[in-house]
Amino acid sequence: SLSGSSDVFLTRINHNGTRIVSSTYIGGSAGDVLYGLKIDNGGDIYISGETSSNNFPTHSSAFNTSFNGAVDLYVSRLSSDLTTLIRSTYIGTTSWENNGFLDLDSEGRPVVFAQTMALDFPVTNGSYANESKGNRDLVVFKFERSLESLNFSTYIGGTWWETPVSVKIASDGSIYGLANTFSFDFPTTNGSYRETSYGTGDAILFRFNHNCSTLQNSTYFGGNSQDHPNSLM
Repeated sequence: SLSGSSDVFLTRINHNGTRIVSSTYIGGSAGDVLYGLKIDNGGDIYISGETSSNNFPTHSSAFNTSFNGAVDLYVSRLSSDLTTLIRSTYIGTTSWENNGFLDLDSEGRPVVFAQTMALDFPVTNGSYANESKGNRDLVVFKFERSLESLNFSTYIGGTWWETPVSVKIASDGSIYGLANTFSFDFPTTNGSYRETSYGTGDAILFRFNHNCSTLQNSTYFGGNSQDHPNSLM
């Protein structure tokens, strides 16, 4: 049953769309929003998003079992028949984290692309950037399949405002992020399509190596007004 003001729901429909096979709510007593969903090779379902619930369901050995404050991110793993919450964790700070787009690497580990207003978002040694640069930066992080530990986590952004849109993992493991930025100093790479901002509110496309230690490519694209990209295919 519905737990809060808005819950996430997942529904599985048979192959020809004539019957609901299984369906479930997942959430806490406040607002929960879904941004990402992927199915691994074994059929397990990974979801990610944002929550303002202090009782979003987690498991006992999760990376973070307690709500941190304001709005947190969550990542959860459910069985293919939607009957079992296999793993689930919070990740966040006492400030605001938003969105939470998702892809899986070749080993089924979830990579999440989100926004944070915090200066103390959990990052890992050796990542591209371990400090925030603006008032709303992007974060890219990967959990192990158990959702008990981070494989890597990094900031990326300029001095103003970024909003994530989509994340995709290439066959070589590199990670593509698509976002909107209001920063004139978002990090770009030499020789990229566009190294400087066009105007107020540009699209940005970047590529990290497999562990987000190196920004391999990054470019602005857009026009002299606001541009809002939608997705990576």
